[in-house]
Amino acid sequence: MLAPSGQLDLISAAEVEAVLRRVCIEEDVRAVTLDLSAVTFMDSTGLHAVLSARELCRAQGCEFALIPGSAQVQRLFELCGLLDSLPFRARGPAGRKEAARPAAADARGRLAERRLLPRDVAPTSDRRS
Repeated sequence: MLAPSGQLDLISAAEVEAVLRRVCIEEDVRAVTLDLSAVTFMDSTGLHAVLSARELCRAQGCEFALIPGSAQVQRLFELCGLLDSLPFRARGPAGRKEAARPAAADARGRLAERRLLPRDVAPTSDRRS
């Protein structure tokens, strides 16, 4: 599961796309879920990253799903007529994320990979150059 947070915009979208490309192509995963629940703002560049992720997954034979974002993010999908054509799904049981390797974009738009741990355990971060 890839989980950007903060702003998915001109600054962070390219990094999100790069992680998605690496996961889909190099790591040969069978399913990718893009969790937008922590994204507070998304512009057209972020929208393009989401649509590119869908196409990349389709080309690699990989299942693609989205977890809905904030009201602003979902409004962007609505205004673009994409709510019914994108594979949105609910979060896992009790609102927990279901995968072990998300990518999180911090407020400055930087992308860091980290493992998801139970809420009572602080996450560790691995930053790659």
